[in-house]
Amino acid sequence: MTSKLCRLSPETAPTLDALWAALARDLALPAHFGANRDALWDCLTGDMAGPATVLVDDLPGLRARLGPDFDAILAVLRAAAAEREDLTLTVSAD
Repeated sequence: MTSKLCRLSPETAPTLDALWAALARDLALPAHFGANRDALWDCLTGDMAGPATVLVDDLPGLRARLGPDFDAILAVLRAAAAEREDLTLTVSAD
């Protein structure tokens, strides 16, 4: 099976709506994905077929652009990656 890749950066996710859209598109989340943290958790831990990788490029830039909502989303991504062996999260600080 081909691994899915979602790359999040200030350029690919300049707004929260763009971030949700990138996650849904690149991770092939189901149509019922509700673009919120609870729905992200449910889809990542129950509905999404793996393997998948989420790359977070320029963490400070994403935080500056998206604010504290991004930290909450990142916490969901980290928890889901800890829960699933076939979901990898890589966070770059620069």
